[in-house]
Amino acid sequence: MTLIYGAELFLIENKIKKIKQQYKTEDIVSLKNKDLDLNEIINLISSKSILSSSRCIIMYNLDVLNQKKIKKEDEQLLSKFLKILQNEKEDQLIIVHENAKIQENTFTDELFKIPELQVIYTETIDSKILPNEIIKYIQNKGGQISYLDVLFLIEKLPDNLGLIIQEVNKLLLINKKINRASIEEAISDYAIVTNFSLINAIQSGDFHTIYKEYKNKINSGETIIQLVSQISWSLIFAHQIYSLKKLNMSNKEIASFLKVHEYRIKLALDQITKYGIKKIRKIIKNLADLDYKLKSSSLDEVELFEYFLINNFIFD
Repeated sequence: MTLIYGAELFLIENKIKKIKQQYKTEDIVSLKNKDLDLNEIINLISSKSILSSSRCIIMYNLDVLNQKKIKKEDEQLLSKFLKILQNEKEDQLIIVHENAKIQENTFTDELFKIPELQVIYTETIDSKILPNEIIKYIQNKGGQISYLDVLFLIEKLPDNLGLIIQEVNKLLLINKKINRASIEEAISDYAIVTNFSLINAIQSGDFHTIYKEYKNKINSGETIIQLVSQISWSLIFAHQIYSLKKLNMSNKEIASFLKVHEYRIKLALDQITKYGIKKIRKIIKNLADLDYKLKSSSLDEVELFEYFLINNFIFD
């Protein structure tokens, strides 16, 4: 039985790929559905044929690993689940936790006591050695890149190793020799869209656009905390524009003062017209409350964030 955890999803998937190579496709079971409850997982592990091959059962992001305290009504079921984990000898059970932290609770205390448990922590690559690691990856794929061009590549992309590798693979398909020009041509537009897509959605005030962009961001590997930061920037920026406009400054003067493109001033003014300054101030306050809850409570961060979006961006 194996527990794999860490914040770098690309490294986790690499570990899982190596394990999967030991099994036939039909013997691999991946449980990624958040709605799949423990009863279903227990039944799946328990239901096997005497004649069937050994299976590899991968369980992603169990809620119990994020909970500070186990609910009383869940204790009996979790106890049963622990016994299943302890006694299973035929199938390989893998628990994947896409987070650098596992909460201490009565379940995790007992989980770590299982003698057969192998724990693998995928440590995030230090930014100091990241360029050399990317160079090694490119060389192993038969490509070439200079150290300076790797630094330029990292600068153009979000801090997400999986996304960096994905873009490197695309560049290698175009030309095995990657340089600044090919990076600029292939990635410049992507970087602009990635940085401002959620901010643009927030400024539009359209809930469906906001929700769709939030889902796109999560699927590309960004965290809830990163999204909170982007929304915060959008709202505080709009409030700042409102204050500077009260000083009778022109759009051009504000753009020069804040060192941003004048187009972003126009978008912020449209946002102020759409929301109204009172609503912007209210959302900034609610955003601060959300940030506090995310960092101090054991509540599900996705549920907290989605409730925040519904509560603040569905207009009457």
